[in-house]
Amino acid sequence: MLAGGTTDIIAHFAGHLRLMEEVPRLRDHYEDPALLRPSRPWLPETLRTPDPVRDLDELLSRPLRAPLSPDEEAFPPFGRAPMPGAAPPPASEPAQIDPPSFLLPQPSAGGGGRGGGARQGEAAPDLTPDQVLVQILQLNALRDDDRLLMVADADPSHLHDVDIDAALQALRTEAASSIPAELILRGPSTDAAIDMVLRWEAASSGGQDGDAPEAGAQEAELGTYVDGVLQPAGTALAFAAPERPETTAPVRDGLTDPGLVAHAGGNLSVNAASILDNHGNATSLAVMGDAYTLDAIVQVNVLASRAAVSAAGETLARSIATDGNEAGNAARIADHDISGLVQRVSLGTNVTVDRIDGDFFGVNLLRQANLLHDNDVTVQGSFGAYYVVRAGENDQTNVMRLIELGSHYDLIVVEGDYHSANIILQRNILLNDDAVLAYTARGDGVSQSITTGGNTLENTAAIDRYGSDTFRPLSATLGNSLDDLQEGFLSPDLAAAFPASGLTLRVLYVTGDFYDINVIEQTNVVSDVDTLVQHSPGSGAEAAPDGRPTHSVQAAHSGENHLANLAAITNVGTTSDAQFVGGAHYDDAILIQANFMSEASHVTVGDPGTLVPEIVAFTGLAEPMLPEPASRPVVTAASGHSEDLFHGMLS
Repeated sequence: MLAGGTTDIIAHFAGHLRLMEEVPRLRDHYEDPALLRPSRPWLPETLRTPDPVRDLDELLSRPLRAPLSPDEEAFPPFGRAPMPGAAPPPASEPAQIDPPSFLLPQPSAGGGGRGGGARQGEAAPDLTPDQVLVQILQLNALRDDDRLLMVADADPSHLHDVDIDAALQALRTEAASSIPAELILRGPSTDAAIDMVLRWEAASSGGQDGDAPEAGAQEAELGTYVDGVLQPAGTALAFAAPERPETTAPVRDGLTDPGLVAHAGGNLSVNAASILDNHGNATSLAVMGDAYTLDAIVQVNVLASRAAVSAAGETLARSIATDGNEAGNAARIADHDISGLVQRVSLGTNVTVDRIDGDFFGVNLLRQANLLHDNDVTVQGSFGAYYVVRAGENDQTNVMRLIELGSHYDLIVVEGDYHSANIILQRNILLNDDAVLAYTARGDGVSQSITTGGNTLENTAAIDRYGSDTFRPLSATLGNSLDDLQEGFLSPDLAAAFPASGLTLRVLYVTGDFYDINVIEQTNVVSDVDTLVQHSPGSGAEAAPDGRPTHSVQAAHSGENHLANLAAITNVGTTSDAQFVGGAHYDDAILIQANFMSEASHVTVGDPGTLVPEIVAFTGLAEPMLPEPASRPVVTAASGHSEDLFHGMLS
C-alpha cells in the first residue's frame, strides 16, 4: 500500500468522489483552513508551476535613505542616498571584459545598438540601447560608538573638548576649498554631471579672452604625478587596495603575564572603481560645431590629528608615539595616439546612416562614499589578568567595475558640439582625536606602550584616453558632403576622406550635441575620537600564586586608520587621423593634488599626583598614593604641526 495513495478502484458511483490525503508529511503546504480556496471540481485543474529563477538585475530596486544621525546635516550631501521614489537608471546589458588588476569581479552595466533620444536623463527611461545615462551610488554609513565603563556615573568623555560634527564640517569645507567651482558636482544625477562639464566648458572657452578659471593653473606636461611632482617616463601607478593584515593573538597566561590592552581605531575605508567606455569610439569623427575634451583629476586629503597623553608608573619600559601620519596622492593622465590604427581609404564604398534627431548621450556617473563614526570610550582596570578590549577595526569597502560598450561606426557626424570629458574626484577626510590616561603601580618589569598616530590617507587615479588627439579644420566642401549623408548619398570627396572597416561605410548622424562623459566621485569621511583609560593597581607581589615571576604589560593603541580611493577611467575615441571640427577645439587637462594636515600632541609623563586620583575616579579601584622619588621629574612635551600643501593645477 502506498502512503497517501489510492488503493481501491471504484468503477460505478453516484455523486462526487472525494479522496482524503491522510498522510501529513505528503502535504505541500500547511495553511489556515479559513484561508483555503473553495473546491471547484467542475472546473479544469490549473497546473501549478514554480516561479522562474530571476537574476537580481530583473528586480526593481528601491533606494532607501540611510539613518545616518539624528541631525540630518551631520554628513555632507554627497553621502545621502536617493530619496524613495526616484526613477531607477535605465536597464542595461552586461558585458564581460577583464578589469584592472586592483578590482574584484563585479556586475557590469553596458549597452549596444543604435537609436536616438533627448537630454531628459532620468526623466526619459526610453533611451535607445546605444545611448546610456547610468548613475550608480555605493554608500556605506556606520556609527560604531563604543562605551566601556567601570563606574556608571564616571564617564571620561569630557577629556575631549572637540565638537565632532562641527569639526567634520570644517574639514569638509577645507577639502572643498581646493576644488574649482566649475568642477563641483552639484547633484546626484547624470544631469548634474552634464551641467558640471558645461560650466567648465563655458569658463574654458571664455578663457580665450583672459577669463579662464583660476585655481593656480600652470602649463605642465601630461604624465604621472606623485604629490605634485612629475615622475620619470614609464613610472607605473600602484593600484593596490589596502588589506587588513592577518594577525594571530599570542596565547598568554594571565597569572604570569597580566596586562591591559586596548585597540581603538584601526578602521579601513576603501573605494575602488573603474570605467571602460567606448561610446565615442569610431574610425572617423566630424564635428560641425565646437569640440571640447576634458580630462580632470582632483585629489584631496584632509587630516586633523590631536593627542593628549598622560602616563605614569614605576620600573617601566615605556614607548609613546603620536606621529607617523601619512597622506599621499598619485595620478596619471595620458593620451595614447592610435590615429594610425585604420588607414585604408573607402573610395567607392556603400553607406548606411543611423540618424539621431537631438542630442546623443553616453554619460556614466559613479559615486562611492564611506561614512564612519567610530568614537570610543574604554576604561580598564585589573589586578591579575590579561584583559584585551577591541573597539574599532571596522571595514568599509565599495567596489565597482562599469563597462560601456557602444556600437562601432566608421564615421560619427555631429551637427552641434562635441563634449568628451573624463573626471575623477577623490576626497579623504579624517578626524583623529585621542585622549589617553595610563597608570601602573606594578613593580614586575612592566612595559607600557601608547600609540595615537599612524594614520594613512591615499588617493590613486588614472585617466587613459585612446584615439586621435588632434582635430583638423572642416572645409566647406566636406561639410556640404556631410549634409548629403542624411539622404544616403556618399560623395567621392567624402568617401576618399574617411576610411571604412568594410565595404559599407557605417555612419552615425547626430543632429544635436554629442555627450561622452565619465565621472567617478569617491569620498571617505571618518571620525575617530577615542578616550582610553588604563589602571593596573599594585599587586603587592611580583610572583604568581605558584611562585613563577610575572611580567605585566600595558598597551593603548588608537589611530592607525587607513583611507584609500582608487579609480581608473579608460576612454576610446577615434582610431584614425580623420578627425575634423568646424568650430574651435578646446582641450583641457587638469590635475589638482592637495594634502591638508594638522597635527598636535601634548604628552605628560611621571605625574602620579595628578593622574592617579583622576584614574581612580574612573575605575573605582583603590590605589595608595606613594610619594614619587625626588629624582623622578615630571616631563611634559607639546608639539604641533600644520601643513597646507596645495600642489596646483595642470592645464
